[in-house]
Amino acid sequence: MAHHLFLASTPFNIVIASMIALELPKEDISDLWLIDQPHESSEFIKRVLSWSGSPFKEIRLATFQAKSLDAKKQRKNILEQLTQQAMSLDVTDLYTGNDRRIEFQWLMAHLPSTVKGHYIDDGTYSYIGRKTGWLSDGIIDNLLKKLTYGFWWKQPETIGASDWIQMAHLAFPEHAVPQLRKKEVRQIPDLLSHPAFASLGADYSDTLSEIAELNALIILPHESVRSEKTEQLLLQEGSQHVNCGIKRHPRSESATTENAGWMKEVNAKIPFELLLGGLKPGCCVIGDISSALLTARWLRPQLKVVCLAEKTNSLTELMDKIGIEVRIV
Repeated sequence: MAHHLFLASTPFNIVIASMIALELPKEDISDLWLIDQPHESSEFIKRVLSWSGSPFKEIRLATFQAKSLDAKKQRKNILEQLTQQAMSLDVTDLYTGNDRRIEFQWLMAHLPSTVKGHYIDDGTYSYIGRKTGWLSDGIIDNLLKKLTYGFWWKQPETIGASDWIQMAHLAFPEHAVPQLRKKEVRQIPDLLSHPAFASLGADYSDTLSEIAELNALIILPHESVRSEKTEQLLLQEGSQHVNCGIKRHPRSESATTENAGWMKEVNAKIPFELLLGGLKPGCCVIGDISSALLTARWLRPQLKVVCLAEKTNSLTELMDKIGIEVRIV
Protein backbone atom coordinates (compact mmCIF):
# COMPACT_ATOMS: atom_id res chain seq x y z
CA MET A 1 0.00 0.00 0.00
CA ALA A 2 1.43 3.35 -1.06
CA HIS A 3 0.91 6.70 0.69
CA HIS A 4 0.67 9.66 -1.69
CA LEU A 5 1.20 13.22 -0.43
CA PHE A 6 0.15 16.07 -2.71
CA LEU A 7 1.45 19.64 -2.20
CA ALA A 8 -0.82 22.24 -3.79
CA SER A 9 -0.71 26.03 -3.76
CA THR A 10 -3.35 26.97 -6.38
CA PRO A 11 -6.89 25.86 -7.31
CA PHE A 12 -5.47 24.35 -10.51
CA ASN A 13 -2.99 22.30 -8.45
CA ILE A 14 -5.87 21.08 -6.28
CA VAL A 15 -7.99 19.99 -9.25
CA ILE A 16 -5.09 18.18 -10.96
CA ALA A 17 -4.01 16.50 -7.71
CA SER A 18 -7.59 15.33 -7.15
CA MET A 19 -7.84 13.80 -10.63
CA ILE A 20 -4.61 11.88 -10.11
CA ALA A 21 -5.69 10.73 -6.63
CA LEU A 22 -9.07 9.52 -7.93
CA GLU A 23 -7.32 7.11 -10.30
CA LEU A 24 -4.91 5.61 -7.75
CA PRO A 25 -5.46 2.07 -6.43
CA LYS A 26 -8.26 1.96 -3.87
CA GLU A 27 -5.98 0.49 -1.22
CA ASP A 28 -3.58 3.45 -1.48
CA ILE A 29 -3.86 6.51 0.77
CA SER A 30 -3.74 10.11 -0.45
CA ASP A 31 -3.35 13.32 1.54
CA LEU A 32 -3.49 16.93 0.35
CA TRP A 33 -1.37 19.63 1.97
CA LEU A 34 -2.07 23.24 0.98
CA ILE A 35 1.14 25.26 0.89
CA ASP A 36 2.12 28.93 0.57
CA GLN A 37 -1.40 30.03 1.42
CA PRO A 38 -2.61 33.54 2.39
CA HIS A 39 -3.29 33.83 6.10
CA GLU A 40 -6.92 34.57 5.29
CA SER A 41 -8.29 31.66 3.29
CA SER A 42 -10.47 32.26 0.24
CA GLU A 43 -14.00 30.88 0.09
CA PHE A 44 -12.80 28.18 -2.30
CA ILE A 45 -10.03 27.02 0.04
CA LYS A 46 -12.53 26.89 2.92
CA ARG A 47 -14.70 24.62 0.78
CA VAL A 48 -11.73 22.43 -0.07
CA LEU A 49 -10.87 22.05 3.62
CA SER A 50 -14.42 20.81 4.31
CA TRP A 51 -14.72 18.75 1.11
CA SER A 52 -16.54 15.60 2.25
CA GLY A 53 -16.46 13.87 -1.14
CA SER A 54 -12.76 14.33 -1.78
CA PRO A 55 -10.36 11.50 -2.71
CA PHE A 56 -8.08 12.49 0.19
CA LYS A 57 -7.89 11.01 3.67
CA GLU A 58 -6.81 14.38 5.03
CA ILE A 59 -6.75 17.92 3.67
CA ARG A 60 -4.89 20.51 5.72
CA LEU A 61 -3.20 23.88 5.62
CA ALA A 62 0.52 23.16 5.77
CA THR A 63 2.34 26.46 5.16
CA PHE A 64 1.43 30.11 4.81
CA GLN A 65 3.01 32.88 2.76
CA ALA A 66 6.12 34.13 4.54
CA LYS A 67 6.33 37.85 3.86
CA SER A 68 7.69 39.27 7.11
CA LEU A 69 11.26 38.71 8.32
CA ASP A 70 10.02 36.87 11.41
CA ALA A 71 7.90 34.55 9.28
CA LYS A 72 10.88 33.75 7.08
CA LYS A 73 13.01 33.01 10.15
CA GLN A 74 10.37 30.54 11.36
CA ARG A 75 10.27 28.73 8.01
CA LYS A 76 12.98 26.19 8.92
CA ASN A 77 11.13 25.20 12.08
CA ILE A 78 7.92 24.73 10.11
CA LEU A 79 9.69 22.66 7.47
CA GLU A 80 11.21 20.43 10.16
CA GLN A 81 7.73 19.87 11.60
CA LEU A 82 6.40 18.96 8.15
CA THR A 83 9.19 16.41 7.76
CA GLN A 84 8.28 14.73 11.04
CA GLN A 85 4.62 14.64 10.06
CA ALA A 86 5.38 13.23 6.60
CA MET A 87 7.68 10.58 8.08
CA SER A 88 4.96 9.50 10.50
CA LEU A 89 2.69 8.92 7.49
CA ASP A 90 5.27 6.70 5.74
CA VAL A 91 4.91 8.77 2.57
CA THR A 92 6.04 6.85 -0.52
CA ASP A 93 5.16 9.40 -3.24
CA LEU A 94 5.42 13.19 -3.11
CA TYR A 95 3.70 15.43 -5.68
CA THR A 96 4.25 19.09 -6.58
CA GLY A 97 3.29 21.55 -9.31
CA ASN A 98 6.64 23.31 -8.91
CA ASP A 99 9.85 21.55 -7.90
CA ARG A 100 11.37 24.94 -7.00
CA ARG A 101 9.05 25.02 -3.99
CA ILE A 102 11.09 24.82 -0.80
CA GLU A 103 8.45 22.61 0.85
CA PHE A 104 8.90 19.98 -1.87
CA GLN A 105 12.69 20.06 -2.01
CA TRP A 106 13.03 20.09 1.78
CA LEU A 107 10.81 17.02 2.14
CA MET A 108 12.55 15.17 -0.69
CA ALA A 109 15.92 15.88 0.93
CA HIS A 110 14.86 14.74 4.40
CA LEU A 111 12.50 11.84 3.69
CA PRO A 112 13.86 8.38 2.80
CA SER A 113 15.58 8.25 -0.59
CA THR A 114 12.99 5.69 -1.70
CA VAL A 115 10.29 8.39 -1.88
CA LYS A 116 9.35 9.04 -5.51
CA GLY A 117 9.02 12.64 -6.66
CA HIS A 118 6.16 13.54 -9.01
CA TYR A 119 5.60 16.70 -11.05
CA ILE A 120 1.95 17.55 -11.73
CA ASP A 121 1.16 19.80 -14.67
CA ASP A 122 1.05 23.45 -13.65
CA GLY A 123 0.12 24.87 -17.04
CA THR A 124 2.24 26.82 -19.51
CA TYR A 125 5.69 26.04 -18.06
CA SER A 126 5.20 22.36 -18.87
CA TYR A 127 5.07 23.22 -22.57
CA ILE A 128 7.12 26.37 -23.15
CA GLY A 129 9.52 25.99 -20.23
CA ARG A 130 10.75 28.45 -17.64
CA LYS A 131 14.37 29.19 -18.32
CA THR A 132 16.53 30.14 -15.36
CA GLY A 133 18.81 33.13 -15.63
CA TRP A 134 22.45 32.10 -15.45
CA LEU A 135 23.24 34.83 -12.89
CA SER A 136 20.03 35.53 -10.93
CA ASP A 137 18.83 31.91 -10.74
CA GLY A 138 21.82 29.78 -11.66
CA ILE A 139 24.30 31.46 -9.32
CA ILE A 140 22.77 33.96 -6.87
CA ASP A 141 19.46 32.26 -5.99
CA ASN A 142 21.02 28.81 -6.20
CA LEU A 143 23.82 29.73 -3.80
CA LEU A 144 21.49 31.53 -1.38
CA LYS A 145 19.18 28.50 -1.24
CA LYS A 146 22.12 26.15 -0.61
CA LEU A 147 23.52 28.36 2.14
CA THR A 148 20.11 28.89 3.76
CA TYR A 149 18.70 25.38 3.59
CA GLY A 150 21.43 22.94 2.56
CA PHE A 151 23.64 21.91 -0.31
CA TRP A 152 21.04 19.36 -1.34
CA TRP A 153 19.09 22.19 -3.03
CA LYS A 154 18.69 21.59 -6.78
CA GLN A 155 18.08 24.40 -9.28
CA PRO A 156 15.94 22.91 -12.08
CA GLU A 157 16.66 23.91 -15.66
CA THR A 158 12.91 24.42 -16.04
CA ILE A 159 9.93 23.67 -13.79
CA GLY A 160 9.64 19.92 -13.19
CA ALA A 161 13.11 19.08 -14.53
CA SER A 162 15.06 18.64 -11.29
CA ASP A 163 16.58 15.31 -10.29
CA TRP A 164 14.01 15.10 -7.48
CA ILE A 165 11.35 14.32 -10.11
CA GLN A 166 10.99 10.78 -11.43
CA MET A 167 7.49 11.01 -12.92
CA ALA A 168 5.63 13.81 -14.74
CA HIS A 169 1.83 13.89 -14.96
CA LEU A 170 0.79 16.00 -17.96
CA ALA A 171 -2.34 17.07 -19.82
CA PHE A 172 -0.60 17.14 -23.22
CA PRO A 173 2.41 14.80 -22.87
CA GLU A 174 3.34 14.89 -26.55
CA HIS A 175 3.80 18.69 -26.41
CA ALA A 176 5.84 18.88 -23.19
CA VAL A 177 9.33 20.37 -23.11
CA PRO A 178 12.13 17.83 -23.70
CA GLN A 179 13.27 17.95 -20.06
CA LEU A 180 9.89 16.60 -18.93
CA ARG A 181 9.63 14.01 -21.68
CA LYS A 182 12.81 12.45 -20.26
CA LYS A 183 10.86 11.59 -17.10
CA GLU A 184 8.43 8.73 -16.75
CA VAL A 185 5.36 10.44 -18.23
CA ARG A 186 1.71 9.82 -17.36
CA GLN A 187 -1.38 11.31 -18.98
CA ILE A 188 -3.56 13.08 -16.39
CA PRO A 189 -7.04 11.53 -16.44
CA ASP A 190 -9.93 13.81 -17.39
CA LEU A 191 -12.26 13.23 -14.45
CA LEU A 192 -14.00 16.60 -14.33
CA SER A 193 -17.40 14.83 -14.45
CA HIS A 194 -16.56 12.68 -11.40
CA PRO A 195 -19.06 13.04 -8.52
CA ALA A 196 -16.25 14.28 -6.29
CA PHE A 197 -16.09 17.54 -8.26
CA ALA A 198 -19.87 17.85 -8.21
CA SER A 199 -19.74 17.78 -4.41
CA LEU A 200 -16.92 20.37 -4.38
CA GLY A 201 -18.98 22.68 -6.61
CA ALA A 202 -22.27 22.13 -4.78
CA ASP A 203 -22.11 25.54 -3.10
CA TYR A 204 -21.74 27.16 -6.51
CA SER A 205 -24.87 25.52 -7.94
CA ASP A 206 -26.63 28.84 -8.66
CA THR A 207 -23.66 30.15 -10.66
CA LEU A 208 -23.26 26.85 -12.50
CA SER A 209 -26.94 26.96 -13.47
CA GLU A 210 -26.55 30.51 -14.79
CA ILE A 211 -23.48 29.80 -16.91
CA ALA A 212 -25.17 26.74 -18.43
CA GLU A 213 -27.19 29.23 -20.52
CA LEU A 214 -24.15 31.07 -21.88
CA ASN A 215 -23.18 30.86 -25.53
CA ALA A 216 -19.77 32.40 -24.86
CA LEU A 217 -17.54 33.21 -21.89
CA ILE A 218 -14.76 35.82 -21.90
CA ILE A 219 -11.80 35.19 -19.59
CA LEU A 220 -10.22 38.53 -18.67
CA PRO A 221 -6.55 38.48 -17.63
CA HIS A 222 -5.36 40.40 -14.58
CA GLU A 223 -5.24 44.15 -15.24
CA SER A 224 -1.48 44.20 -14.58
CA VAL A 225 -0.91 42.22 -17.80
CA ARG A 226 -3.97 43.36 -19.75
CA SER A 227 -3.71 46.11 -22.34
CA GLU A 228 -6.70 48.31 -23.17
CA LYS A 229 -6.45 47.11 -26.76
CA THR A 230 -6.67 43.45 -25.74
CA GLU A 231 -9.63 44.12 -23.47
CA GLN A 232 -11.56 45.89 -26.22
CA LEU A 233 -10.82 43.11 -28.71
CA LEU A 234 -12.05 40.47 -26.25
CA LEU A 235 -15.26 42.41 -25.68
CA GLN A 236 -15.76 42.86 -29.44
CA GLU A 237 -15.36 39.12 -29.96
CA GLY A 238 -17.84 38.42 -27.15
CA SER A 239 -20.36 40.81 -28.69
CA GLN A 240 -20.67 38.41 -31.63
CA HIS A 241 -22.49 35.98 -29.32
CA VAL A 242 -25.95 36.26 -27.81
CA ASN A 243 -25.85 35.69 -24.05
CA CYS A 244 -22.15 36.17 -23.35
CA GLY A 245 -20.59 36.01 -19.89
CA ILE A 246 -17.41 37.62 -18.60
CA LYS A 247 -15.11 36.43 -15.81
CA ARG A 248 -12.45 38.61 -14.25
CA HIS A 249 -9.18 37.25 -12.86
CA PRO A 250 -9.66 35.93 -9.27
CA ARG A 251 -7.16 38.46 -7.90
CA SER A 252 -8.42 41.35 -10.01
CA GLU A 253 -9.18 44.50 -8.03
CA SER A 254 -10.76 46.57 -10.80
CA ALA A 255 -14.43 46.45 -11.69
CA THR A 256 -15.61 45.12 -15.03
CA THR A 257 -15.40 47.80 -17.73
CA GLU A 258 -18.57 49.76 -18.50
CA ASN A 259 -18.39 48.48 -22.09
CA ALA A 260 -19.22 45.04 -20.77
CA GLY A 261 -22.36 46.15 -18.96
CA TRP A 262 -24.61 44.06 -21.19
CA MET A 263 -22.69 40.87 -20.40
CA LYS A 264 -23.38 38.46 -17.56
CA GLU A 265 -20.64 38.84 -14.96
CA VAL A 266 -19.56 35.50 -13.53
CA ASN A 267 -18.28 35.27 -9.95
CA ALA A 268 -14.52 35.86 -10.31
CA LYS A 269 -13.72 33.97 -7.10
CA ILE A 270 -14.93 30.61 -8.45
CA PRO A 271 -12.02 28.69 -9.99
CA PHE A 272 -12.31 28.43 -13.76
CA GLU A 273 -11.75 24.66 -13.58
CA LEU A 274 -15.05 24.24 -11.70
CA LEU A 275 -16.92 26.55 -14.05
CA LEU A 276 -15.88 24.48 -17.06
CA GLY A 277 -18.12 21.62 -16.03
CA GLY A 278 -21.17 23.90 -16.19
CA LEU A 279 -20.68 25.25 -19.72
CA LYS A 280 -22.90 23.72 -22.38
CA PRO A 281 -21.35 21.89 -25.36
CA GLY A 282 -20.55 24.36 -28.12
CA CYS A 283 -20.05 27.29 -25.77
CA CYS A 284 -17.17 29.50 -26.92
CA VAL A 285 -14.40 30.35 -24.43
CA ILE A 286 -12.56 33.55 -25.39
CA GLY A 287 -9.32 34.84 -23.91
CA ASP A 288 -5.85 36.17 -24.55
CA ILE A 289 -2.64 34.16 -24.11
CA SER A 290 -3.71 32.32 -20.95
CA SER A 291 -3.22 28.92 -19.36
CA ALA A 292 -6.99 28.95 -18.75
CA LEU A 293 -7.47 28.33 -22.48
CA LEU A 294 -5.20 25.27 -22.29
CA THR A 295 -7.31 23.99 -19.40
CA ALA A 296 -10.53 24.55 -21.36
CA ARG A 297 -9.18 22.70 -24.38
CA TRP A 298 -8.02 19.77 -22.25
CA LEU A 299 -10.98 19.30 -19.91
CA ARG A 300 -13.76 20.32 -22.34
CA PRO A 301 -12.52 19.47 -25.87
CA GLN A 302 -16.05 19.93 -27.30
CA LEU A 303 -15.97 23.65 -26.49
CA LYS A 304 -14.77 26.19 -29.04
CA VAL A 305 -11.72 27.99 -27.63
CA VAL A 306 -10.48 31.26 -29.17
CA CYS A 307 -7.24 33.06 -28.33
CA LEU A 308 -6.75 36.70 -29.33
CA ALA A 309 -3.03 37.53 -29.30
CA GLU A 310 -1.04 40.56 -30.36
CA LYS A 311 1.82 38.46 -31.74
CA THR A 312 2.91 34.90 -32.35
CA ASN A 313 5.04 33.20 -29.71
CA SER A 314 5.77 29.70 -28.36
CA LEU A 315 2.49 29.61 -26.43
CA THR A 316 0.31 30.59 -29.39
CA GLU A 317 2.11 27.93 -31.43
CA LEU A 318 1.24 25.35 -28.77
CA MET A 319 -2.38 26.50 -28.71
CA ASP A 320 -2.63 26.09 -32.46
CA LYS A 321 -1.23 22.55 -32.23
CA ILE A 322 -3.83 21.43 -29.68
CA GLY A 323 -6.80 22.87 -31.55
CA ILE A 324 -7.28 26.34 -30.08
CA GLU A 325 -8.25 28.95 -32.67
CA VAL A 326 -5.51 31.58 -32.52
CA ARG A 327 -6.06 35.02 -34.05
CA ILE A 328 -3.24 37.55 -34.24
CA VAL A 329 -4.90 40.97 -33.82
